[in-house]
Order: sequence, then C-alpha cells, then structure tokens
Amino acid sequence: MFIDFDLLQIKRIRWSVHCFWSLWSLLHCVAIRSEFVRLQSTRPFFNIAHMINKADTIRLALDRGANAIETDIYFASNATPIYTFHGLPCDCFRWCGDRENLDIFLQRIRAMTTPSNVQFDQRLLLIMMDLKLDRIGHKDRARAGQELATILLTNLYNTTTRNQSIDGSRIRTILSIEHVFDYDFVLGFQNELETTDHDWLLHDHIGWDVGLNDPLFAIESMWKRLDMVYNIWQGDGRSNCLSPFYNLGRLAKIIERRDNPSYFAVKNYIKKVYQWTVDLTVNIRTSLRSNVDAIITNHPERVAKVLLEPEFVNRFRMAQFSDSPWERIQTRHARPSTSSFSSQTRPSSNLSLKLMNGASDMLESFSRFLFDAIRHHTPLRYLYLSTYSPQKRQLKQRIYMNIEN
Repeated sequence: MFIDFDLLQIKRIRWSVHCFWSLWSLLHCVAIRSEFVRLQSTRPFFNIAHMINKADTIRLALDRGANAIETDIYFASNATPIYTFHGLPCDCFRWCGDRENLDIFLQRIRAMTTPSNVQFDQRLLLIMMDLKLDRIGHKDRARAGQELATILLTNLYNTTTRNQSIDGSRIRTILSIEHVFDYDFVLGFQNELETTDHDWLLHDHIGWDVGLNDPLFAIESMWKRLDMVYNIWQGDGRSNCLSPFYNLGRLAKIIERRDNPSYFAVKNYIKKVYQWTVDLTVNIRTSLRSNVDAIITNHPERVAKVLLEPEFVNRFRMAQFSDSPWERIQTRHARPSTSSFSSQTRPSSNLSLKLMNGASDMLESFSRFLFDAIRHHTPLRYLYLSTYSPQKRQLKQRIYMNIEN
C-alpha cells in the first residue's frame, strides 16, 4: 500500500515537472519569437561619433555609445591623402586640430575590426570618411581617388578576403565626397580597385555619399552614370551650431525617396539616410521621428540614451555586424516634420521645456569642451593654429615662439 502511494507521488511529481518544463519551453519560445519579431520590425541604427581624428579617441567614442565613427581625410595639394584632420571652421564646443598619420590611423582601425586580433572590438561597424577635396584641382581628383584606394588596400583591407576571413578587417567604409563635381574622384577610386582585382570591395565594404547638400536631382543624376556604385548613403544637415534651427524639408525629401517603392529596383539609389551634426536631445528625437538610419553627433551617449526611451525602443535598435549598411529599409509612417525645433511632440511637451533641455545640453557640451582642454593641456591659441595650410600653421607657430622669447 505504501509502495503504491510512493509510486503515485513519484508519478505526480514527474507529471508536475513535465508540465513545468513544457510551460517554460513554450514561454521561452514565445519570448524568442517576440524578440525576433521585434528585431525584424526595428530599424538598425548607426550612432556615428563625429570628428574622430586621433587613433586614441576611437575606443573612447565607442565607450560613449557609438557603433560608427566619422573621420576627416586631409589631402595634400598633390592629391595625396596624408593624415586625418578637420581644421577650421569648427563645431561649437569642439577642438578641431587633432590629426593622425593616415597610415597609422587605418592600421589601428584594421586591428580593432579584425576578429582574430587581440585589439578586436565588435562595437565598431563602420567608418565614414569626410574627404576634404577642396584643395585639389579638378584635374587631380581622379589621382586622389587612386591614391586613397591604394592606401586603403595597403593599411585597412590588405588582409580582407571575399569569404570574410577572421584575419581580415570586416569594417564597412563610406567615402563622402563633397559635391557632385568630385565625380572624377569616384572614377579614380573605382579604376584602382578594378586594376588590382579588388572591385568586389565595392559590393561588400565600400559605400558612397555626397556630403554638402547639393541638389538631390544632381546627386541622383551623377550616381546613375556610375554602374559600379551600389551602396549609397545620403544625408542632410548643418554644423551643430546651426542644426537646432535648420529646416528639415530636404531631409524629408531624401527619406521620401528612400521609401518610394518605385525606386527599389534601381540598384544605385539611396540605401540609408542620415542627419548631421545633431547634438541637442530635442533634435535627436526629432531626427528619429523622421525615421533616419543614422545620426552624426558629437554626443553619441545622448543618442544611445534617447534610443532607449519608450517612444523609440521598439522602433530602433543599435546596428550589429549582421545588419548590412547597404540594405534599404522602408517605413510607412507619417511624413516627417519640416521643422527641426518644433516637431511633433507629446502633449506635455512645450517650448520652454525644450529650451531648458537645450540649455542643459549646451552647458554639458561646454563643460566637456573645457575638460578636454585641461586634460590635453590645450592652449586657447590652438584654435588659431588649426588651419588647412601646414605652411601657415608653421608660420604662426614661429610667430608665437618669437613672441614668447
């Protein structure tokens, strides 16, 4: 009798455990499916840290929430890309004189984006190169493209293979020319890759952008003439000093073109849309409501924080390596507002609150600006020494040395 009772108890326990694990498995599957659906329905987002021109600041940008960086490429007058450098005019509350030898900078990027390297950091997905081509004559811009292609093949993609070997850099690069009349640079870059049998990089690793707000019809016309250009980004914006007051009408037109199904069959058309340079939290929210794919910012930590807000957490997520920056993602939301400062807001929002938040952000930016100056022992005259001309820079340095002596 006791034996039968014990067996009955054991059966009940087994049945309870079986039911528990079945229920747990069901809930686990539902949770996985829900997360999968959420990931499928959210837009992978690229949080691009602005003006990262020193190798030592790359990881700092990632620690602040970025998964991509924007770098300025300075060309000598003979069309040779020599170092990373922004110079004047500068963003508000930023030092713009940082520079690094381009070879050294790219080698650091390669180390951080090569899975088999001890410096590998999976957070860094993309680098946007702002190409400072204004010092180069039009007849030399094709050669500038060839020179940059050679440097990338030598220092960044020299171990990268078609089958994504773990011993090669996996980073994607966006080359941002300034205007449509930099067309010859694109041709020179492409020709160099084709000549060296690296044209497959144009499909997998290289994208393009026109950065300085040329008419959209002119940009579209230029890309249509280039058969080997597939991965196109298009942005809109102004420096962070003017961005809070900038009208977003052009950005709305770019997003409308990205989402227009009639353009989906066109291979060399807009894949991703971004806005630059957005620093204030209120403007970051406005940009996200417009359904951009990326933001260039001096404060990636603010973008990362806003992405976690209830309004955006189910619409956006930080991009991962599996998210291609060359994939167009369509949205069917309402058309974005054309006003940067007074966009659609919650009823509780008001202008005074926005002004207070904006003032708080600017105070924080100014505090960081001063902190960086003290930490790097940066003198105020640093602003005046940061010019595009190395000859003028050396002359000013000699003048200051004479004054001090």
